[in-house]
Amino acid sequence: MRKQCDQSCMARAGPGPLRPDHFVAEYQVTQLPLAHVLYAGARSDMKTFAAFLKPVRELTGQPEQLTLVFDAGASSRQNLEGVERYVTAVRPSNHLALLSEAADHLAEVQLSNGATVNAWRTQRTMAGKQRDVVVVFSPQLYEGQLRGLRQTLSRSWRELEEMQLHPPKSVEAAKRNVDKIRRHQYLRSLLRYEITRDGRGPVRIRLWSDWQEYQRLITRFFGLRILITDRAEWSTAQIIEAYRGQSKVEPRFAI
Repeated sequence: MRKQCDQSCMARAGPGPLRPDHFVAEYQVTQLPLAHVLYAGARSDMKTFAAFLKPVRELTGQPEQLTLVFDAGASSRQNLEGVERYVTAVRPSNHLALLSEAADHLAEVQLSNGATVNAWRTQRTMAGKQRDVVVVFSPQLYEGQLRGLRQTLSRSWRELEEMQLHPPKSVEAAKRNVDKIRRHQYLRSLLRYEITRDGRGPVRIRLWSDWQEYQRLITRFFGLRILITDRAEWSTAQIIEAYRGQSKVEPRFAI
């Protein structure tokens, strides 16, 4: 929980460097840790988050001044229905149409430190309620996702080459092997294939990339993060900075 200059408090929750994982809370000005909860790393954030809210609220005598900031791991519909005054992220893969629309409307937003980011603000119904939505572009996230995609594609082509050196004995076996290659993130929609066989001849596999899907990923998906909040009175910069503030809290609980 972090206390802002306007006297509102901010709690930040999310997995961090601790193993087991944890939720944390601190004051913003003093950055004094107030509470933390350890839980098994294999346990879902969504299930743990609700249990964490009660002790955090008990620490603050004015819950209306508390703003919860948590990441997409805890932003289930059930959790969102049970909280007010929050800033969180949602999974981009569940909102592809929103991302596609946002990509055409991104504009510069100046943050309090003078830096600028590209973002777009709108409203959408989330968990049954109208919420302010900010789609913000992160160059670091973009580069990481693009690098990961290239590495995955390179590994997949090597697996295909190995399969061609030792071709499957049937079309069905070839299909299973190709589907195994396409199990990696993004590849199920990105990689297309054709498997043929002439009589008793060898199985032939043709694999190629869907160029339109590749363009969609790099222009309308990669680097985009979706933030939602019921703090409609906050500026777009405040919403972005609130969410980014999680990274400043978690190291203070590292052990």
